[in-house]
Amino acid sequence: MKKILVACGSLLLCCRSPQPDSVEVFLTATKNRDLATLARVSVVGLPGEVLAWQVLQTTTSQVETFPVENIQRRLNAARAARDAQLKVTGAVEDVERIQFRVERLRGELEREREAARKSVATWSPIDEFDGEVDVRDVTVKVRSRDGERTYSLTLKRYRLVHSENGARPPSRWIVTAVQAGDL
Repeated sequence: MKKILVACGSLLLCCRSPQPDSVEVFLTATKNRDLATLARVSVVGLPGEVLAWQVLQTTTSQVETFPVENIQRRLNAARAARDAQLKVTGAVEDVERIQFRVERLRGELEREREAARKSVATWSPIDEFDGEVDVRDVTVKVRSRDGERTYSLTLKRYRLVHSENGARPPSRWIVTAVQAGDL
């Protein structure tokens, strides 16, 4: 009976809030300068040195639609507008403005693809998937040699389904953004 209670308690702790484990792994890897682990669990880095940390707050998950297809559509539309503008007027200023938008969307698409690839274990191209993204913010207090500072970490977990064969690759929480705050 005791083994069952311990197993159930462990299961409840794991299911209760899996993303702080990702935060612990991220911060430990940052502290130890473990670049291989950081590359697996995040697409961003924490600025500065980490000596110790404390998780202050974790928000509830917000569910979003997997945005790759939508970003790709917007990128294609921006490219078409750029090409049409170039044919019609040849005005360099208009084309440069549209090209800036094209580059911004291309960067956004690549960042989203990279985050999704890190979250799911699959060999298939990420564009072949649909699904949802769980998004959560975690506020942490980090101590360094320079003092203490708070950071808001954005975590995402991609719950994707292959468009053709229905496969659901396992996914994990990853850190996708870090924003410094005030203490």
